[in-house]
Amino acid sequence: MSGGAIFDAQGNLLGINTIGIAPILPNYTYNDGSKPLAKLKAQYTRANWGIPIYNFLTNVKADILYGYDNLPKVERQVTPTGYLAKLNIKARQMTVRIENSGGNGSGVIVARQGSTYYVLTAKHVIKSPETNQEFTNHQLITYDQDRYSLTGNVVAEGVDLAIVKFSSSNTYPVAKLGEYSQNDNDLVFVGGYPGREKINSPLWQWQLNSGLVQSREQGKLATQNNQSFSNGYDLIYSSISYGGMSGGPVFDTAGNVIGIHGREEDSKLSSLGISIQTFIGLATKLQVTPNLLNIVTTNPTALNPTDGKNVIAAMQNIPQPQLVDDGKRWLAYGNQMVRTGQLDSAIVAFDQAIAKNEILSGNYGKALSLGYSGKYQLAQNAIAQAIAAVPKSDRKAYYYLWKNESMILKSGGKYEQALKSIDIAIGLEPNDLTLLNEKAGILREQKQYPAAISIFDEIIRKQPESYAYLNRGAVKYDLGNKQAAINDYDRAIAINPQYAEAYSNRGAVKYDLGNKQAAITDYDRAIAINPQFAQAYSNRGNAKSALGNKQAAIADYDRAIAINPQFAEAYYNRGTAKSALGKNQEAIADYDRAIAINPQYAEAYYNRGTAKSALGKNQEAIADYDRAIALNPQFAQAYYNRGITKLALGDKQGAITDMSKAAELFREQGRMDLYQRAMELLQQIQGK
Repeated sequence: MSGGAIFDAQGNLLGINTIGIAPILPNYTYNDGSKPLAKLKAQYTRANWGIPIYNFLTNVKADILYGYDNLPKVERQVTPTGYLAKLNIKARQMTVRIENSGGNGSGVIVARQGSTYYVLTAKHVIKSPETNQEFTNHQLITYDQDRYSLTGNVVAEGVDLAIVKFSSSNTYPVAKLGEYSQNDNDLVFVGGYPGREKINSPLWQWQLNSGLVQSREQGKLATQNNQSFSNGYDLIYSSISYGGMSGGPVFDTAGNVIGIHGREEDSKLSSLGISIQTFIGLATKLQVTPNLLNIVTTNPTALNPTDGKNVIAAMQNIPQPQLVDDGKRWLAYGNQMVRTGQLDSAIVAFDQAIAKNEILSGNYGKALSLGYSGKYQLAQNAIAQAIAAVPKSDRKAYYYLWKNESMILKSGGKYEQALKSIDIAIGLEPNDLTLLNEKAGILREQKQYPAAISIFDEIIRKQPESYAYLNRGAVKYDLGNKQAAINDYDRAIAINPQYAEAYSNRGAVKYDLGNKQAAITDYDRAIAINPQFAQAYSNRGNAKSALGNKQAAIADYDRAIAINPQFAEAYYNRGTAKSALGKNQEAIADYDRAIAINPQYAEAYYNRGTAKSALGKNQEAIADYDRAIALNPQFAQAYYNRGITKLALGDKQGAITDMSKAAELFREQGRMDLYQRAMELLQQIQGK
């Protein structure tokens, strides 16, 4: 009967029969390298085996099929290998499935006391958020397929968290909890069990999906709205998730739990969760003794390049829908493309969704994709189409469209229009503090510093978060109030001692105030928190260079460039340090790279001209000074150096013209020492 059909009771084809005798060999392993438990192996041996129709449908073009209900709903069917396989096994063994009258969710084992296990999950897995009534008929299923009744549960107030308990004589792994701040674009993994209606094949009930996380403060900023106030969401990441994975763990690369998955945001372009720091602070209220928790306080080491590439490849391995698929399917695919950074494919997918009548959501996704790609005018056109599709009665529900329109307009330099859009959003949803933060950012771009500070004051009165102090400090720095800026950075750090950006910003102000060693201390702290913080390495290099330690500075610039090979400023700074060591040819190579990345980098042209002049290449130097002045007509030092170079080439009149202009600009800019030097040299050239 091998090759025969396997039907369900309604006559639908479920699969193809293959083998009925000893399908499990003694040393059988799954594709991910794990082995079936003894009791499962015994169960498998007694069963007939076949190939599910799911596998057929995922490997055939839809337009040649007739009479099937629908294509499989889950597209991510990738067998993990190597590092991913090990993490997959580890993650699955500590993750549980929770079934009840409301459907199913997921959870993670966080503590054990004797035979009692404590499972952390989302509150809405246990209680209905609509009726606030607890679901009934709870069943908890561990990775070995054993089922347990709950022996108790406790839900948090104001946060989407709950603890459920079960008893077992079996030994199950207990998760390590990562109590540390994540950095922007750290890799994370969301584990859990999608609902049975979400996945057609029982072979794919477990999911471990990779993504990128935002830093704690950026996560708060991105999720701060009326939803986050009532649910405590402060973690935002791009991992793809499905219904039923709520309450599942969010892992870091070491397999430590850094959060609990809550839900997808309304736009479906990211997922939201609750940081593990929030749970640890509530552990006692949730009736978990803190000393039962296994807490890790240091960030995991970075993955080696091979493992990192494999994770990204797996994350981006998402099959494209068929042309016959409906707009919602293309919309979901577009969202997945955005999450995995494949923006060109996302734009194509959203165009398909729009063509299939998903006008509002399709244009919204397209606008964000175009905006992320730097195509601001096209993004503006798309977001306008999305807004035009909003029913007047639903404007409040879609207020985020005007918020994103404002962000796109600001990125395109259209500040007045951006202000109008953000004011509309604020009128629709005054409780979303991210809108006020966005408005303050626009005012800062317009150099309306007091107005921006006033808005940050309002944010702090309503919700004194670290990011508000950081942003207010930056505006005070713009105004020249450096000590006031330091005070705000101090407050940001007091609220969040793991706020790397606050240490880096404070270090920059201390550097400007002449306290280079104190600046280095702050940069050290920022780098200790975030070893991938390229800007902090570059800034620390500047401080070391100013203290005369050029080689140590170059090492910091090297590190910044290794992290971000497109970091024009780091190449420029390294070139400056090399030039100071007399390595002008190497310096020129760095300036070349900075200019290739940023052709509008006036300072890089100027410094390259200086290095070329030191090598006797005066004509080439003048060409670089010309370019620097064309980009910045107020660049006094470029006129000054060009004048000196022209004098060396015998162009006395050109030297007089340039030196006169340099003196004029130095005086206007209040740089009186340089003005005096330029005037003295001008008089010497004129023979006075």
